[in-house]
Amino acid sequence: MSATHCATRLRLIVKDKDKIDEKKLRKIMPNALDLIMTPFVVMLVTFLIVILGIGPVMHVIGLGLVDIVEKLVHLPLGIGGFIIGATYPLLVITGLHHTYTMIETFLLANTGFNPVITLCAMYGFANVGTCLAFFVKSRKESVRQTSIGAMLSQLFGISEPVLFGIQLRYNLKPLIIMLCTSGLGAAVLSILNIRSNSYGLAVLPSYLMYIYEGRQLFWHFVVSVFSVAFCFAMTCMFGIPKEVTVPEDEEEDDVPSVQTEKLPG
Repeated sequence: MSATHCATRLRLIVKDKDKIDEKKLRKIMPNALDLIMTPFVVMLVTFLIVILGIGPVMHVIGLGLVDIVEKLVHLPLGIGGFIIGATYPLLVITGLHHTYTMIETFLLANTGFNPVITLCAMYGFANVGTCLAFFVKSRKESVRQTSIGAMLSQLFGISEPVLFGIQLRYNLKPLIIMLCTSGLGAAVLSILNIRSNSYGLAVLPSYLMYIYEGRQLFWHFVVSVFSVAFCFAMTCMFGIPKEVTVPEDEEEDDVPSVQTEKLPG
């Protein structure tokens, strides 16, 4: 990173060009040390301002968010778990799900456990059920190929192919079924008090976060399999659009042929 970029970032934070300026630093910095020391000094001051100024503010905000999420997690009858599980996929669609990383980090640091990722993870298993349903019920080869490819990526935590390639593409019914399945699975896990001791793993690798206790691993496995099966069954019954049940060759036969006549002369 150049000294110019460092100074620019610093100005956005301190909003005072006269206190810290790259040009002033270059005037007093020997040419032999300019390329090394000028970026270092600017980044050092930036780091101190962020840690001592912005850090405490974000710490208070983070604790407030953790408190809200903890209250949701501990709502009776799995209500909070259902809310978190059903709304998390919508955050993934908008890209806001990365904000949960801070909350999960706070929970791990303060309690040693991370129930949030447990509740959020059920949508990944529900997505697998959606892919299986489309693979089984569809008679279009292109849709079947999309389904199997999306499922393979979802098994390792990449959900965008399922969300944008299937659930948002076909009349939103598969998406609604997935949201309900994710919320239901999260509610059951919340009632059973299942929680991981790590974060960052999804679907197949997620089982590694529960091997610290047999009961945790067992119920996480049972609910995850249930989420796949339930979403698969509901999607097969209510979420498969008619357009994917028509073979591609039949669609081509239904297209009327256009006959062209030769003009005289």
